Amino acid sequence: MDEKSHTSDDSTKKQLLEENLRLKHLLQQYNIDYEKQETRISLDSDIFQKARSASKLAYWYYSLENGKLDCTIEAYKILELNHLEKINGEKVLQCIHPESLEGFISEMNEKLEKENQFDISTRFLVPDGSIKFLSLKVIVERDEQNNPITISGTVADITEDYFTHNNLKNNEKLFRSLFNNLTDIFIILEVVKDSDGNITDYIYKDVNPSYEMKVGKTKAEVIQKKLSNQSALFQQLSPLLQLSVIAGQPQQDRLYIQQLDSFFDILIYSPSENNLATIWRDVTLMVEAESSLRESEEKYRQIFSIGSDALFMFDFLSGRIIDVNPTGSSLFGYSKFSLQKMLFTQLSVTPEKLKEEIIKEKTLLHDFSFIKNDLSVFPVEVSLSYFNWSGRKVSVASVRDISERISAQENLVKSEQKFKQLFNFSNDAILIIQNYHIIEFNQKSVSLFGVSPENLSNNTLWNLSPSKQQGNEDSRAKAVEYIQSTLLGNQLQFEWVFKLPNQSTFFADIKLSPIIVGKDKLVQVIVRDISPQKASQKELLMREELWKSALQTSNTGIVDWNVINNEVFFSPVLEKMLGYEEGELSPKIDEHLNRVHSDDLEPLKKAIDDYLLAKSNQFLFEYRVRCKNGTYKWLYSRGKIFRYNDQGKVERIIISHIDITKQKIQAEKTDEELRHYSFANSISQLGYWELDIKTMIVSGNQNTFSILGFDNTEQLSLRQIEKMIHPEDQQNFIGQFLSKTELTAHDYIFRIVWGNTTQYILSRSRPVRNAKNILTGFKGTFQNISTLKEDTVSINNSKKLLDNVLDNLHGAIQVVLDGKIIFTNAKATDISGHQSKDIYNQHISPLSITVAEDVPIVKKITETVIANPLRRENAEVRIETKNGRFKWIKLHVSSIEIKNSKALLYEFIDISSRKKAEQELQFSEKLYKSIVFNSKTAIAVLNTKREIIFANNAFENISGIGLNEIKGKCLEQFFSKNEAEEITKAITEILQGGNKQFISEYGQLGNNKLMIRLTIAPVETKENEIDFLVFYIKDIEKESKTILELSKENGIAQRFSQQAPYGFAIANSKNEVLRYNPTFAEDVNLQSKTKVTLNEIEAISPYLNQLNSSLIDDNFHITYETESPASKNLSVEIKGQTIDNEKVFFIYTSDITKKKQHTDNLFYQAERFKGIFDNSPIGIVLVDKNRNIIISNQLFGNLLGSESHKMNFTKIDSYIDTQYLNEFISQFAQLFTGIISSFQQTIKPNIPNNENQWIAASISIVKDSFGDSRYAIMVVDDISKIKNDEKELVANEKILTLRYVGQSFGHQFNNLMMGIYGNAYLLNKNLKNTRLSRYSETLLTSTNRASELTHKLLLFSEKSNNLNVLLGINNLVNEIISSIKIPQSITLQTVLNHKNEVITGDMSLLKRALNYILENAVESMPNSGQLTIETSIAYFEQEATEANREIIKGKYLRIVVSDTGEGIAPQLISKIFDPFFTTKPSGHNIGLGLPMARKIITEHNGFIKVYSTPEQGSSFNIYLPIIDTSKNITSIQPDEQRLVKGSAKILLIDDEEIVRIITSELLSELGYDVCSFASGKNALTFYKDNHSTINLVLLDKHMPDMDGFEVYKEMKTINNEVKVVLLTGLEIDDEIKGLFSQNLCGCIQKPVSIEKLSSSIAEALYKNE
Repeated sequence: MDEKSHTSDDSTKKQLLEENLRLKHLLQQYNIDYEKQETRISLDSDIFQKARSASKLAYWYYSLENGKLDCTIEAYKILELNHLEKINGEKVLQCIHPESLEGFISEMNEKLEKENQFDISTRFLVPDGSIKFLSLKVIVERDEQNNPITISGTVADITEDYFTHNNLKNNEKLFRSLFNNLTDIFIILEVVKDSDGNITDYIYKDVNPSYEMKVGKTKAEVIQKKLSNQSALFQQLSPLLQLSVIAGQPQQDRLYIQQLDSFFDILIYSPSENNLATIWRDVTLMVEAESSLRESEEKYRQIFSIGSDALFMFDFLSGRIIDVNPTGSSLFGYSKFSLQKMLFTQLSVTPEKLKEEIIKEKTLLHDFSFIKNDLSVFPVEVSLSYFNWSGRKVSVASVRDISERISAQENLVKSEQKFKQLFNFSNDAILIIQNYHIIEFNQKSVSLFGVSPENLSNNTLWNLSPSKQQGNEDSRAKAVEYIQSTLLGNQLQFEWVFKLPNQSTFFADIKLSPIIVGKDKLVQVIVRDISPQKASQKELLMREELWKSALQTSNTGIVDWNVINNEVFFSPVLEKMLGYEEGELSPKIDEHLNRVHSDDLEPLKKAIDDYLLAKSNQFLFEYRVRCKNGTYKWLYSRGKIFRYNDQGKVERIIISHIDITKQKIQAEKTDEELRHYSFANSISQLGYWELDIKTMIVSGNQNTFSILGFDNTEQLSLRQIEKMIHPEDQQNFIGQFLSKTELTAHDYIFRIVWGNTTQYILSRSRPVRNAKNILTGFKGTFQNISTLKEDTVSINNSKKLLDNVLDNLHGAIQVVLDGKIIFTNAKATDISGHQSKDIYNQHISPLSITVAEDVPIVKKITETVIANPLRRENAEVRIETKNGRFKWIKLHVSSIEIKNSKALLYEFIDISSRKKAEQELQFSEKLYKSIVFNSKTAIAVLNTKREIIFANNAFENISGIGLNEIKGKCLEQFFSKNEAEEITKAITEILQGGNKQFISEYGQLGNNKLMIRLTIAPVETKENEIDFLVFYIKDIEKESKTILELSKENGIAQRFSQQAPYGFAIANSKNEVLRYNPTFAEDVNLQSKTKVTLNEIEAISPYLNQLNSSLIDDNFHITYETESPASKNLSVEIKGQTIDNEKVFFIYTSDITKKKQHTDNLFYQAERFKGIFDNSPIGIVLVDKNRNIIISNQLFGNLLGSESHKMNFTKIDSYIDTQYLNEFISQFAQLFTGIISSFQQTIKPNIPNNENQWIAASISIVKDSFGDSRYAIMVVDDISKIKNDEKELVANEKILTLRYVGQSFGHQFNNLMMGIYGNAYLLNKNLKNTRLSRYSETLLTSTNRASELTHKLLLFSEKSNNLNVLLGINNLVNEIISSIKIPQSITLQTVLNHKNEVITGDMSLLKRALNYILENAVESMPNSGQLTIETSIAYFEQEATEANREIIKGKYLRIVVSDTGEGIAPQLISKIFDPFFTTKPSGHNIGLGLPMARKIITEHNGFIKVYSTPEQGSSFNIYLPIIDTSKNITSIQPDEQRLVKGSAKILLIDDEEIVRIITSELLSELGYDVCSFASGKNALTFYKDNHSTINLVLLDKHMPDMDGFEVYKEMKTINNEVKVVLLTGLEIDDEIKGLFSQNLCGCIQKPVSIEKLSSSIAEALYKNE
């Protein structure tokens, strides 16, 4: 303790005596008589007393010797005490707040010991029980021994300032916490300007952690740096930043920041002058989604714009035109702008009628006329559709001008009249055919066919013909074929044989032409009798046909060469051979020779010349000739002279040609293969050998003997080879050959010795047996694998080394792939206690042995690594060892790649010892912490940065400052300036090693003025380095002596005047300053003068007018703040008072510079962060640990469906959907227990009637200055659009997956199923009525089920294109019910309450959809139950809503399928229509039936509603829209199940052998003659020669060498009337049908039953009989 701390009483008395002597000396100096001086003092005292009572300044005086306390009236008012009652110090102390009293006294005592002037604050309890915060300015008077005898000063009520300051500080702290915890990037910039005020740059002032994380730069790297240092970013942001400064308004824009490769919504505003706040919100995902949406919108807008019809979009209710395409503007002669001012109905000649049809929501309108701008009227056809757009119902109308169509119809009527005249007076018979039947005929027809008009009407061509045509062709089949071809648009002409009633026949030339009458397709038949011509041509044709037949069947091409005139005749076979059509080759020999290969031309000419000149007795030659497609064929030619002329010269020579191209290619291929074999043999170093067991001789190639160490040898005995074998392998060598006599390959490795080296030889052999299965020898190969063996040894050694290293690691390692442990080291056994084999066999991983409480931790970090393979996660968890003990392990989880798969790497070490030490340390820490906290001595701990990191309760009591306000501050802040300097110096000396301890006494600590003894001691580490400092503070107030009372009251005024911390002055009515203290002079920068007036004082002179006008006002009082010439911020208070009839002004000044700066700074910080908070583009909320909302911004309220100010102090639970609340509460609780520091969750707000609102919430902990978790900050973002887009994307991805599966594998799978079905059918047929028939029937049933599964997949590949057929409800419902197949254990009940309305759709698809739903119902009742099918008519009057988007206003057929089965859980109802979702056992159902049912119903513009109660049953309500018409109802015919047989010749082309075999068998069963080919090319060759005999081509669409369409095109070039039935494993769509145009007679989807095959073939041959 220094001398100052222990000053004696004698010293104090000495100082007091010296002070009195100085005062006497001063009085003598002015030569004032003592009595006069006493009078003056009395006068001064009186003036002071009056000034004191008149001023607002609350002054007090207290004698430490006698305890007397004197206060001004203002002081009484502040203390709210009665000024008439005398009070003493004890009374005042009783009013100090109990929690602050001890600290106040301690601080006062401490400061009284050391300081003569100081400030002290405390909490004061006023009589009504409220609290005031008071600030005391204290001046100490001491005696000669330096002991305090009196204290005096002022007291001020700072309650409002305290709370204002505290609120500002808390707000700044709160908003800074929000600033640091927000996920958006925040940047505070300072504007830099030049001398002219122009903006030149911006300086980083602050950035939040999100900036550091996303930009990749730390705060230290950018603070105080210029933005222009980042030139690209500077150029992008400068315009927006500058505009914000100039306009003075917030600016917002979306920018692409290239360096971050992201889009940001950037908000810029100015929180204060020359400062800008920028908020960057990452909207990359939103921009990408919007871009996709824009592309989609642009695509559909282009479709709308370029439509060939006039398209109008108009409001359904008002009829106002919203948009129109260019075609619409052009058609009506209006601009788009003009049309958008009109109603759509205004375009009609009859607007009211059009409006009525629109209100009825008609979709197709006829019999309407529209009017153009030029007043011309034209007929139109209007197609309408209706939908919701942007919250309102709109209609889209397609308007088509049908003027030309109507004109054409009128012309048709006129043409028909002319046709009738020509029709009846024609010399040829004319027939009109519809659906294969004659519906009209002329008079010539009756006479030609010799029948009555009644018998001719509704007759057919084949009934008027013999059963067979020429060539034994079936008349009926041929007639159907010709008519079908004509209906496809072809005009045909051919000869036909007709039969007369007397059974005689006649030949006719027939011309078939297609004609269209309205919607009907008809065939016109013109018949001309050509019997006379046929009779004369018969014999000639017979001869010619005979010759052609001979040529075609020989496959030999003939050249008939007239040597005299060089003309040649090429037979059709030769022309076809070379790729030409019949008659296409020029009849000149020179042109033929030009096609001969240049290498063969001269030899060919020489061979011909030699033969013609008789130099050779025969002409045989092989040469190459160019085909039409540019390729060459090898021809084998054989010539013979046919005729000589009269001069004996050769006139004609016949040369036959055979195509030998394949033989030539095969020969070349064989030669090439031999060369390749030789080459492969030379580089592979394989030795090929044979062993004859009779001679035991080994023969082979040179490689064989080189491998064994022999040169230039072709054969060796087995014993010779044995001598080269390594001694250890000799014993088994021969036995390895002779013992392996089974017909399988055998591998054997043996060693041979070459000098000093050993070689490893791999022998692969198999036995050889003769025709009698007698073993004759062995064949095989030798290969030298020595290098491979060496590599294997090296690898094994490396593996052993690696295993050794891994087993000796400090930690355990385990690798898990697909849930199985594929590697573990020895350390894992040591830690877990489980043997290595048990770890592998039982898959014992850290997860499996982790104690139950810690399993979620392991699962979480494992899931994190799986989701983010580049992450490495760790945690400390407990495991249970094999012997039942518990251990702590440090677990690291990461991802590694093994065999192209992601595996998990678990690394863990035993930290049980460390954990035990930590627990012991925690116990010890807790113990000592309890002792320190409950100590009566105030203790504070500072780090080496002089920041308080800990303080106990006694410190709070003594200082009067809460612990929350203490942490992080320097202790010097709780002392006066002089004391703080002394303490700072002492701390510095201790840190530098000069002192080991410091002790001193002070009269103040924090808010409390009391005497304290301060001891500072360092705490050192083991290395003798100072770790932190401990401050021990003891209250020594009671040890201080009682303060002496001032001897005279005038001393109070003098000392107060001279030493008061406030400026004080007195002026008279002449503005003369009578008295002022040094503080006043310093505050107003007053120079020493004998006479001073208020006019000279800048801080007061502006207010002189007010002072002068107040001379008559005894209550004059003004307070203001101003700036002094010394650049100080002053608070000035002036009061007027009349004393002895003289006006006196009391002037008080106070330096508030620091206070104002501090307050302004706090206000600026709070406002800055509040601005960021309020303007943030994301929702922000602060929540306490009980989940009560403390504060939130407006956007947060909007996102959660409320207003932010109403949400404060309410539970956040009520704004979260219950489905997500439990997870939120669980995670939130972990925040405050320290398990996690933050978490993210996607949340659905609890907003009524809003199912599409979603937010992404990021919640993190906010700690106070003590590190305690008091609040959590929650940042939310609106992800509704992303969430809804994701939902749609998932659904689309599932559909796309199904389409991919269907399109990729459907064809191949159906090919296989075709083979299985065919064999099953034939097997079942042959096993009928046998005991094995039930197995074949089961096989057939399984095949049909597999086929149905494939059809389900393929349905997702294509959308139905046959949905516009009109269907009667009666027919539809009856057809569906008649096709239902249910078990006998289930009762079926039908309740039909519908009328015979009409819907549109595809009958087969609707049947399939209903069957899928019925199958589901049946499967839900495995034992028994009741199935009910009910129909009725339903009406929907309301428009579609957000919850029921699929419902469109109108009339519906409702089909209800109810069951009494297991029912569906409520949480599963929304999933049952997801592809592959099923609750059925594995293998029973793959989950495609219900999704496809909904797909089909949706494509029919319908929808399905599901209602279900578990254990009671389910009800599927199907709604199909009813159309407002009763015309053209398609009659429904049940599927044909009978077999239709025939005798036509069918060409089958399919690359799958099993399909060809089975289909051929089935067709043969049906009586057809089948030729099948695997290759399209081979089939084409056959078809060229035999197309006239082929009635139908059954063609696979997908083949490897030539696609089915390519084959079809080639066939068209051979026979334009070719009839094709498409055979494919995929779904048939209009695009495929269109490719095959008019000749496509049908489509068959594999696998096909024999019933379906028979009906499809029959329909193709005899369609619409």
